[in-house]
Amino acid sequence: MPKRFDATVKYLPEDYPQDWARRFGGAPKSAPVTVIDADVSVVTAAADKVLRIDEPDPWLLHFEFQARYDATSCWG
Repeated sequence: MPKRFDATVKYLPEDYPQDWARRFGGAPKSAPVTVIDADVSVVTAAADKVLRIDEPDPWLLHFEFQARYDATSCWG
């Protein structure tokens, strides 16, 4: 179910994906980063935003944004 801030926050990593990947995923500055469309309209599950970090061993950075503090999250 979409939340109140989803529409705004989902688009922020699209403007500066390298900055988001470096800040929240530890990606090196020189690694190319691609925004992946993770909206799967056939099913109800979709990631808020997924970035692909194109290092020699490529990896994905998955974002799920929250509007308020959650003590059970990995950052809590």
